[in-house]
Amino acid sequence: SVDVIYHPSFLGKLITDGRLNLARAVGGVPSPLSYRLRLQSFTPQVGPLSGGTRLNLKGFGFHPEISIRIGMKLCHSIEVLSQLELNCTASPSAISGLHNVIATNPDGRRSTLSGAFRYQNPPTLTSLSSTAGPLAGGTRITVQGSLFLAGSSVRIGEKQCLQVRLVSASQLSCVLPSYEAGTYRVTVINPYGQESLEPVSYTYLPAPQVSSISPQRGLASGGTILSLNGAGFIEGAIIRVVIS
Repeated sequence: SVDVIYHPSFLGKLITDGRLNLARAVGGVPSPLSYRLRLQSFTPQVGPLSGGTRLNLKGFGFHPEISIRIGMKLCHSIEVLSQLELNCTASPSAISGLHNVIATNPDGRRSTLSGAFRYQNPPTLTSLSSTAGPLAGGTRITVQGSLFLAGSSVRIGEKQCLQVRLVSASQLSCVLPSYEAGTYRVTVINPYGQESLEPVSYTYLPAPQVSSISPQRGLASGGTILSLNGAGFIEGAIIRVVIS
């Protein structure tokens, strides 16, 4: 015999979750107390077209049987944590771009956040024009992939690639920062914070150092086999003998 009240001012003050309705208790026609419903915020605000993004919504007046829509698609697996907060999972969509987020209580009350959620697939990264270089950086490389957008950034390990240029939706270029020796993952991040997930990497190599050569003399006609000692040698290194 209780009219449930979904309003923040009553939180923590009701043992029965609402107002005792005497008319309902004696079999009369109930007159439910009206309450407000409002969506105020939610995170995250972007997700892939394949759906599956778990959203956390905040506001007030959330009914246990509330429904949430993103555009024309119902949000599923709704978990109402309180009258002020709930979680739900975005459904797949065939339409990229901004969509309204709409909350509807069983009594028909509705609250809308216009253009609040963006369906957008994250960028993909397929290859680099160069996969290794010096510790000093400074080299401009080309990044190949798809779904690149204006305002995208490129991260090498924990550092940002410099002077990023959008060539096309499948190509970016940037100048490598300096780094310590090692192999680091390369990530493309679009303006909405979505990151590429492919395991593409770049290796920073120390400059090769030659400490000794044996023998130090040979025939002018060539053919002498040289043995070089030092550090920083890798497969595919090129050795030049400059005559001075």
